[in-house]
Amino acid sequence: MRKLLLCVVTGAGLLFCTMLPAQTVCTSSRNGNAANAMTWGGTPPSTCTDFVVNHLVVITGALSLTGGTITINGPNGLLLMGAGGSLSLTNSTLILNNTTFLLLGTLNLDNSPLYINGPFGSLSGIGTINAGDSTYIGNADFLLITEAGGLDASGALLPIELTVFIGKQVGQEIQLYWQTATERDNDYMEVQRSRDGKRFDETLGRVPGAGHSVTTQHYTFTDVRPWPGVNYYRLRQVDFDGKEEFHVIIAVRFEDKNAPTTGISVFPTVVRESFYIDFPQETTAVGTVSIVNLMGQVLRRESFGAGVRRLQLSALGLPAGHYVIITESDRARAIARFIKE
Repeated sequence: MRKLLLCVVTGAGLLFCTMLPAQTVCTSSRNGNAANAMTWGGTPPSTCTDFVVNHLVVITGALSLTGGTITINGPNGLLLMGAGGSLSLTNSTLILNNTTFLLLGTLNLDNSPLYINGPFGSLSGIGTINAGDSTYIGNADFLLITEAGGLDASGALLPIELTVFIGKQVGQEIQLYWQTATERDNDYMEVQRSRDGKRFDETLGRVPGAGHSVTTQHYTFTDVRPWPGVNYYRLRQVDFDGKEEFHVIIAVRFEDKNAPTTGISVFPTVVRESFYIDFPQETTAVGTVSIVNLMGQVLRRESFGAGVRRLQLSALGLPAGHYVIITESDRARAIARFIKE
């Protein structure tokens, strides 16, 4: 791996140089296990500083990353964590671009934000998520972030010590809730919204602050017209003298209950010979259905056309174990699971 030479001239006129490891971006070249170098075009994953997932990649063991980025790109990229797998991120970023992270194992986040982008971006599964002080994910319906300490980068006291900021869909609205441990000269807090988590060009409203407080204060705000998919929110806090502070960003997924559903259902879920896939409505485009094991291997793939409401698939010849069903078309992707006896 190439290295970078960083040189700095000190105040005394001395030249100090050090070698820094260069960034190594590993991009998936095929479906496979995350621990297998061939999944990353022959590059050992232990040497990678960043990962780009454009295929079906499965985590069955323990994978950790510090100071890097994992980007999963749809429609073909999919990250699947098996029941015994774990992913630990420290000072890193996890980005889901119009695709799914199917979590059956354990996800550990330490100062590592999660970004869910696009209408088909999602985090789903029955796994466990552990988080540190800076980032916490509840159940893929809401993202909660806690700012501990109430200090800025220089160590000065912030006007408010924000301890909780969460959002959750309730009916056809998104309800935001936050609380502060202390407040100093807090005039009001402005709720801002963004489509991409970067440009917050829409102000939804203001909530008056408590001014000066050393006791816990609770606040709520309702977004009555959220966008379908992921909505990003942040708080802009303004002092009585007009000074402002921007606080952490949360991402909240909104599913329009009045829109047609896109999920699939599999029955029976414990299979001996054959099983059925039910679509929520007739398919409107041609697509494929794949049977994938927890090693990331596509064992079977079949095509379906438009106008299909139910498919029957055979499980004969499949070894006993857990499997993932993936249906894909140019308009949607859906995932379900079944067990072969």
